[in-house]
Amino acid sequence: MSPLLKDYLGQRIVIITTEGECYVATLEGYDKSVNLLLSNVRRRSDDELLSIALTLRGSEVVVCGLLSNNEVGKLGEEVPALKDTKNKVQDEYLIWEEVLKARLIK
Repeated sequence: MSPLLKDYLGQRIVIITTEGECYVATLEGYDKSVNLLLSNVRRRSDDELLSIALTLRGSEVVVCGLLSNNEVGKLGEEVPALKDTKNKVQDEYLIWEEVLKARLIK
């Protein structure tokens, strides 16, 4: 993935992490492990400026894609609508307890 990131330098990108967080930021740099150096970072869930600068570990990055110029303009303009990527299952632990019980019975 990293050789393709050079085309994204200085551009607005969208990043989805392993925790399901969705960020829109400017890519300032990266390394061979796909650790990302970001600026003007906005979290999609609250659409407010999260940080002027942020580093994300490559192991936390699931997806990194370019936003076209007509989708995001200057800082402070509205971030495009992106789907909430968090996995939200009410009482998920109860489901996994049932799965474990079923496997132990076999």
